[in-house]
Amino acid sequence: MSGSVTNCSNCGGRLEHSPDGRLVACVYCGSSSTVAVDPHALASSIAADARSLHAGFEGLLAIFRDTLPAQTVVTQSGMLFKKPTGFAVTLDELTFQLQRHGEQVIATRAATVGGIRLKTETLALEAWLRALAEKLAEMAGQSAAARDAFARLPGAR
Repeated sequence: MSGSVTNCSNCGGRLEHSPDGRLVACVYCGSSSTVAVDPHALASSIAADARSLHAGFEGLLAIFRDTLPAQTVVTQSGMLFKKPTGFAVTLDELTFQLQRHGEQVIATRAATVGGIRLKTETLALEAWLRALAEKLAEMAGQSAAARDAFARLPGAR
């Protein structure tokens, strides 16, 4: 997270981050402060951790399947052995979709209001990750499930 400090400004003790990364507290004197989540740093961290596109895809899919199962839809292909080829995560009015086509991954974001899809756009993977991190950061203050998903993303502290 941006502005991450390792020592307490009050006593010099070790700081610990809460699971959602928004609270930093000293383990010695107990002083604490709230920090803003930097979605850009989070998205960069996710992108850096996803060195292998397929490993990154599988990792993100596992996170959303486990933490936001009601908002996650997985598409699969294969006759005998089903393999995930894509997934979509719906967060409020936005749906973030990642589809694998061979070695290529296509990232889209769709806006839906009142059940009507208003706009679908294809984004570069880094822009998609940044938009996803921003939406999760926004929702983290409102939902325990979103906080859990956000905390499990690579780079979230």
